[in-house]
Amino acid sequence: MNRKSKVINLLFLHLSILVFAFSVVLIKYAATTEFFSFRFFLFYAFALMALFFYAIFWQQILRKFTLSFAYTNRAVGIFWVVLFGVLFFNETLSITHIIGIILIILGVILTVAENE
Repeated sequence: MNRKSKVINLLFLHLSILVFAFSVVLIKYAATTEFFSFRFFLFYAFALMALFFYAIFWQQILRKFTLSFAYTNRAVGIFWVVLFGVLFFNETLSITHIIGIILIILGVILTVAENE
C-alpha cells in the first residue's frame, strides 16, 4: 500500500471512529428526552443510522488494516466521546481525563509507528 492510500485509509478509519463516537452523543440526547416521545425515537433513529454506517465502514476498514491495528486506533473514540461530553453536555474535564487521553493517543501513535 503506497503512502497516499495509507493516509486516506487512516483518515477513513478515524472518520468511522468519529461517527461511532457521535452515535453515543445521539443516544445520550435520546436519554435526556421524555421516554417514547417523538424526540426520543428521532434521536435513537439517528443513532442507529450512525451505527449502521459505522458497521459498514468498519467492515471496509478491516479489509485494509489488520484487526489489531484497526482496533488499537479505535481507542481514539474515547477522546471524541470526552470532547463531545464537554462540548454538548457541559461535562467537566478533569486532569485524569486529560492524562488518560494523552496516554491513549501516545499508545495509538506508537502502534501506528510500529506498523509503518
